[in-house]
Amino acid sequence: VIERFRNGEDPYVNVASEFYKRPITKEADPAERQVGKVLELQCGFGSGAAKIRETLRIRAAILLSDDDALRARDAYRNTHPRVVDFWREAEQNLKRMNALCSFEWGPMSVVCDIEKETRRIVLPNGAPLIYDTLEWHTDPESGEQFWRVKNRHGYAKLYGAKLVENVVQALARVVVTQAMNRIKAAGIRIATMTHDDIVCVLPDDSVMYDRFNF
Repeated sequence: VIERFRNGEDPYVNVASEFYKRPITKEADPAERQVGKVLELQCGFGSGAAKIRETLRIRAAILLSDDDALRARDAYRNTHPRVVDFWREAEQNLKRMNALCSFEWGPMSVVCDIEKETRRIVLPNGAPLIYDTLEWHTDPESGEQFWRVKNRHGYAKLYGAKLVENVVQALARVVVTQAMNRIKAAGIRIATMTHDDIVCVLPDDSVMYDRFNF
């Protein structure tokens, strides 16, 4: 996927081609490419067939059967094996965190304190993601077993792909805030930001346009 971005290729047609079992192009197959776009943008954090089906219905007015939604899910996972492997790695890391093991995970440090029973994922900027309440839970009514953590609304399920979503979004925030610090240091006023967008205010004749290649 990264190589396709570097080469200026369409990032959405590969998974669409896997789903439709034929070559999909932006020009000839706009509806089919839209399916690929939804899959590429949504499925990185483990979306299941039902959620994929609902998203395509609401956002793209594309209706899939239950079987086709399952095939769409598998089309993403078949074309993104390393993403799936990362979910599995995160699932194993939940077990390690539950056992209060400390270890390095990419650019992050997982720091657990056995005496205090704290579990933290420390980001490169030193900010922690806190999982002190992580536990393996058995639902008393359904018998379903899953990881969960406590939040202000009660308890929330946690699983490998969800943990990946947590750390990816947290790391993205680190990147964006570092960029904001560099922009501020350059004397540029930041008006607002959302996720990975930073909106700046410059005078029309500012030399900053040339400096920053606007």
